[in-house]
Amino acid sequence: MDILIDWWNLMAYDYIGSWSTVSGHLANTYASKENPESTPYSTDAAIAEYLRQGVHPGKITLGIPLYGRAFVETEGPGQPYMGVGQGEWERGVWDYKVKMLPFRDSVSH
Repeated sequence: MDILIDWWNLMAYDYIGSWSTVSGHLANTYASKENPESTPYSTDAAIAEYLRQGVHPGKITLGIPLYGRAFVETEGPGQPYMGVGQGEWERGVWDYKVKMLPFRDSVSH
């Protein structure tokens, strides 16, 4: 199929979110060796699979998020959470324009 198209759009985001059982990274490049539960998918693994299937590397275009996902009442990435909390345009989703998370005791990882 690669010879029939000009490029492949790889959705390199939403690897984890409100549908997940643990908090984690939205669009990580690599899987975490120290905390694999926080990165069940990775862009590196997706690209490797595309290449394995014969896709020309110059035809892969990455879609990246301009937003972040929030998890509340969690001990951090790879850990269970109790909800996604507030959001800007969807619960638990914060647009790139938001400078600081509006949560009391917010933690960045």
